[in-house]
Amino acid sequence: MPAKRFWTVLLVLVLLTANVSGLAAHPARSTDARPLDPVELTVFFEGLMSAQLAGARIPGATVTVVADGEILLAEGYGYADLARQIRVDGARTLFRPGSISKLFTWTAVMQLVEQGRLDLNADINTYLDFEIPATYPEPITLYHLMAHTPGFEDQGMGLFLRDAADLPPLDEFLRANVPARVFAPGAVGAYSNYGSTLAGYIVERVSGEPFEVYIENHIFEPLGMEHSTFHQPLPEALAPAMANGYAYSRGTFIHGGFEVVGAPPAGALSATSEDMARFMIAHLQEGRYGDARILAADTAQEMHRQHHTADPRVSGMAHGFMEQTVNGRRIIYHGGDTFLFHSALYLIPEENVGLYVSYNSAGAAGNTVREDLLRAFMDRYFPGAEAPEPEPPADFAERAARYVGEYHMARANFSTPEKLIVLLQALQVTATPDNHLVVSFGGQSQTYVEIALDVFQNVLDLDTRITFFSLDNGDLAVQMEGLSPLAFVKAPFHATTGFHLLLLLGSLLLALSVLIGWPIAFINRRGKLYGERWLPRIARFVGAGFALLTLVFIIGFFAVFGDLDPAYGVPNIFFGLTPTFLALNRLLPVVLILGVGVVIFAALAWIGVGNRGKPYWRLGGRVHYTALAIAAAAVLWLLSFWRLWGGM
Repeated sequence: MPAKRFWTVLLVLVLLTANVSGLAAHPARSTDARPLDPVELTVFFEGLMSAQLAGARIPGATVTVVADGEILLAEGYGYADLARQIRVDGARTLFRPGSISKLFTWTAVMQLVEQGRLDLNADINTYLDFEIPATYPEPITLYHLMAHTPGFEDQGMGLFLRDAADLPPLDEFLRANVPARVFAPGAVGAYSNYGSTLAGYIVERVSGEPFEVYIENHIFEPLGMEHSTFHQPLPEALAPAMANGYAYSRGTFIHGGFEVVGAPPAGALSATSEDMARFMIAHLQEGRYGDARILAADTAQEMHRQHHTADPRVSGMAHGFMEQTVNGRRIIYHGGDTFLFHSALYLIPEENVGLYVSYNSAGAAGNTVREDLLRAFMDRYFPGAEAPEPEPPADFAERAARYVGEYHMARANFSTPEKLIVLLQALQVTATPDNHLVVSFGGQSQTYVEIALDVFQNVLDLDTRITFFSLDNGDLAVQMEGLSPLAFVKAPFHATTGFHLLLLLGSLLLALSVLIGWPIAFINRRGKLYGERWLPRIARFVGAGFALLTLVFIIGFFAVFGDLDPAYGVPNIFFGLTPTFLALNRLLPVVLILGVGVVIFAALAWIGVGNRGKPYWRLGGRVHYTALAIAAAAVLWLLSFWRLWGGM
């Protein structure tokens, strides 16, 4: 499996009041909109989607556009089933919109708030039959869950299953997977599938209906969404219409099975694009669809307005919807990714327009096609006026060093080996000689210019900004426009990718020097130890044992995480413990004992304990062994830092 796809998937295993110095939240740069004619829309999207599917090597997609309460387009493109050559039908083919499912969960929450049965500011423990630990004085509320600011660490294990028979009840999943609380509530955006699932369980408990049934009765049925479900596996009536999901690897498509989401309220929806159109219309019309109403107008308005942002000068989060600005227009949206399906739902409230797209593969383009589709749509129908690129302040060089460094996603694990994923999601910020900042993330780099203190604007996309802000503990964080619930926190030097690679590679080289150099030296001496006493001999065996097992562990570790499911593109360990993983787990205590032994013997070698008071070996030998001891200490520290002790 190509490494590029592995990183893409890991990224999948994946927001107003202040002194703003006279700077508006976003300058009004919109120009007159182009009429949305259904015939012209059909022609436009046929051309666009044909180019996208062919260029990105994606089998099929479905798109819908709504405006002023009408469905203008609900079309399928390409194939739902390559083997049987079944084409996508916008009215009948089901796709998996992933985390867009959360919008249904949040809508259900707001329905119960409207009825007075839920309070967004109450401690969520009020509604649960188990307890979220009181790690911080401030309780977690539904308000925090909807803004993705409850402060939970992230967890990927158990989020997807291979077999629906393994799907646990909602309460069982939540009790067994309570994440650590690592940020105070409201402090920082850290997207949380667990938090969204908690909200779904609260809906279930307060309403007295199973979550899937509640959504059917109170959202699907009023909106006439007859081809949508949260049930896993799919109901018999809908299963034949489910699109296949595909992975693209080495020039071929690999068919994946039905993805089972272990946290249904966070991502288990299956739906047609025509049904998604009805949901968009209801939100654009403040809760109304035809004669049906799923939210009161004031409730919908409250749901759609901004409720959280790292800085009022950049976009943030509504209740569950993310915000971004394109061509001067505010968009509330949500993306959605499973391993095989990649989707996005965009609402443009001021234009009363909605756009939904779902692809049944990431193809060869990763997840950029949906953003490309949005940009093409907006540039054609809602273009923006040209605006001059701002000039960097003359004194920016004096402040640049504050921003430069490596940043790690706040949406991360802090207590298990999943913590390692932060190194694969690191964001790098560098300064240029011409007073710009370059932000690199996910294989892409973009250039920004300062437009106000701590606020920077993309030089090629003047709608896109980033802001830097300080957490309560003094750490610097950055929020990127369009990634509202995903803040990045500046990493100290000892946690950066470069430092850890230096330690790891240095330790590996020293281990190899032992495993290669010592046998060569032994052979050159014709197997003679020249009167070495027993303790120096044990020291050599301990050093060699540590070097060997360290290499075995590192090779085994990469083997475990390089053993990818061919269809899903993620390590098989993601779905459950593998034999190699269990063997490595048993190896760790031995590595620990030998590593500590090397450190102790390095000290004894210099003072001659057990060798008649004479230092072990010659000076070069003692220096080499001491270097190995430093490497052993580094390896043990790395294993501890990345929570491999006890977490394996």
